[in-house]
Amino acid sequence: MNLHDESLLADRQPARQLLLRLPDRIGKMLGRLRRFERSGWDINGLAMTRSDVCRWADACRQQGLDPTAEALSEFASNLDQCLAIESLPDADMGARWLSQAEQILAELPETPIEVVLPEPLPILQLSLREAVLQMSADELLEDPHEAPADLYSSPEDVAEAPDPWGDNVQHFGFLPVAAPPVAAPPVAAPPRAAPVPVRPDPPSPAAPIPAVTPAQAEALRSPTRSGAADAVQLTVPQGFRLYHLTAHGSLSVELDQRLEAQGLEIELLEDVEELKELLGALPADVILIDADFSHHLDGLGESVHQARKRFGKRRLLVVAISAADDITLRLSARRAGVDALVVAPQSASDILKRLQALLDPERQESYRVLIVEDDRSQALFAEGILRNAGMESMVVLDALGVMPALEQFHPDMILMDLNMPGANGIELTALIREHEDFAHTPIVFLSGESSEDLQFDAIDAGGDDFLSKPIRPRHLISAVQSRVRRHRSLAKRQSKRPDRDAATGLVYRSALIDLISDNLQAGQNKGGLVFVEIDGLGLLRDRIGLAALEQLLGDVSRALTSLASGKQVTRIGDGSYLVLDTEREESRLEALGSVIRGSLIEKPFQALGQPVRLRLSVGVCAFAHGFANANVMLNSVEKAAREARGNDRGIQRYKPPKAAETERASAAASMVVEALQSR
Repeated sequence: MNLHDESLLADRQPARQLLLRLPDRIGKMLGRLRRFERSGWDINGLAMTRSDVCRWADACRQQGLDPTAEALSEFASNLDQCLAIESLPDADMGARWLSQAEQILAELPETPIEVVLPEPLPILQLSLREAVLQMSADELLEDPHEAPADLYSSPEDVAEAPDPWGDNVQHFGFLPVAAPPVAAPPVAAPPRAAPVPVRPDPPSPAAPIPAVTPAQAEALRSPTRSGAADAVQLTVPQGFRLYHLTAHGSLSVELDQRLEAQGLEIELLEDVEELKELLGALPADVILIDADFSHHLDGLGESVHQARKRFGKRRLLVVAISAADDITLRLSARRAGVDALVVAPQSASDILKRLQALLDPERQESYRVLIVEDDRSQALFAEGILRNAGMESMVVLDALGVMPALEQFHPDMILMDLNMPGANGIELTALIREHEDFAHTPIVFLSGESSEDLQFDAIDAGGDDFLSKPIRPRHLISAVQSRVRRHRSLAKRQSKRPDRDAATGLVYRSALIDLISDNLQAGQNKGGLVFVEIDGLGLLRDRIGLAALEQLLGDVSRALTSLASGKQVTRIGDGSYLVLDTEREESRLEALGSVIRGSLIEKPFQALGQPVRLRLSVGVCAFAHGFANANVMLNSVEKAAREARGNDRGIQRYKPPKAAETERASAAASMVVEALQSR
């Protein structure tokens, strides 16, 4: 039988396909349990094991292997004893589980099962017992690095590699015990040429594992757990199948658990060649590729393209995960036909959201397009085309009504005519770009204007593209969709950008200036700014060099963010820093500046292996003075810092001009009085 013969493969029942690898699956489960007994039991691993055992029992029952089905069901019931109360087994219970799993493996029936191999090899008849004897010791286990030491001739033969179930791997919280078992149809594995007898690993005594307390269990079940607060429910058709090429990392294990909890059918694969073989035989809806297999994308591309040709009616989606953003990897992903590349996901939710967007694009909010056109027929023509393509649109016939329409509709893109009465498209574009909320909204001109100079003026005024009338509907749809897609993607990336530098803890300057503006607009009266400036920075740079200076400033930044005790701090210039405090009164704000200055002056920083002492000036400026905008306040606090260089304290509080004049007049009067009294 040819492995690519779809008609014959379609006649095979999933249960019988699973039985072809039952010895392999039970052997791997046994290896996993042995690992748990040695290094500590994991509640998630037990939940996954129970789900597997229930699936195997159902398959055995469908194929008439009732004794094996009963043994597996009994084993699943024993696992339920711990899962039902969400506790971990003690040493005796773990040893009993191991013994029971070994007995199930040893008592697999001799019922022959067809093993289908690629042509021209013949169909072999192997018993379940013979099949397990033909597996190597490594294949019996969960992965090649889970082999117990006694299967090797010496301890040195044990491979040192990351272990997905090892001591140093962080495991996750509890899984729902009642999650339905998922049936995944595996593919027959070719027989191994060199059989290796497998010796049972006798149970080793282990220290009892303390049971999970009710408080701990409740904490793990709380909505703050990873994935619980932002759970993503995938909507998939009947018979949906997912292949996951996985290295069993912590993120992948969490993702598989959440997919299985939704009842999805997942086939876990650990070998690229196995995935290629499976793609040639059974179609899938989605292929998920871990970051560990990124370098195999080029080789997988041909198999993906062939599978899409063979099963054209069934769309094959490919999602790849990357540990870091790399242009070479992006090119490989595109050439391999990858539909989505998820770069450095922080959690399984990031991957699930991308899957959701691919599987259910209708769930995405419709594109919104504002059509500015004084010709009613032309406006309705464009509106009808976009509406039929699933987009929302609003038509503005009066050019002077654009700004109210923007405020009401908040479009993803503006489709604008160039020549209109009242105001032309170039003038309107300039007005729109002055509005902060729409400064980056795409503006595409749709006009019959043939003058290249006028078209250039339109782009120069802030337009993003120019389309000439008449235009074909599909060209209009494509132009709008591509612009909106890029605009939304950019907005999404900007919203995800962190507001502070992870290495120093400094807030980005633009973000802090925005916070200052927000406080001024809100009429903030408490708190203000502390401006810290390093004196003699030019001389210091000449002495130690630019590279050493940047390293020194990094140390200063970290020390300053620590001294500021959670306040917002940014580097405003080469050697100047800004601290935002919205809680302290003006006098206490000055005290904060004095503490920061004194601590930084006393701290022995290092540069080129030599101690460096800093000289600092500090300016303080309170919100209570009612500045017009952020720039005015920044200039005022910087001026106060410059004035601080001339006094002994090295710190100066900002004083409004009138108050400063009054103070100078009072000082002059005092001097006159003292002079008269001295005569």
